[in-house]
Amino acid sequence: MKTANITAAVAIVLWLGLAMLGRDSLIDVLVDDVPDWPTMTSIDFGIVLPMSVATALLAWAWLCNGFLCRPWALAAPSVMCLAAILPYILVMGGGV
Repeated sequence: MKTANITAAVAIVLWLGLAMLGRDSLIDVLVDDVPDWPTMTSIDFGIVLPMSVATALLAWAWLCNGFLCRPWALAAPSVMCLAAILPYILVMGGGV
């Protein structure tokens, strides 16, 4: 269970870091008074999506540690969240 907890913690920290980066990128645009920007979609994709993934994984880790004693039940979603970081960065960063 220790390895699964470490994997979950790394994924949570990385997704929270992506939320902070999204917030910082949107704050710069807000200061410059760009018209019609940021849109609701950019706010959702830049801040809400990473926060939702981190919160869902944190809740799942709490449930797995409290009630389930199977490491794979936490390790599998943690690895999937880590694997989802690369496509998210490619899309958020503007592509390849």
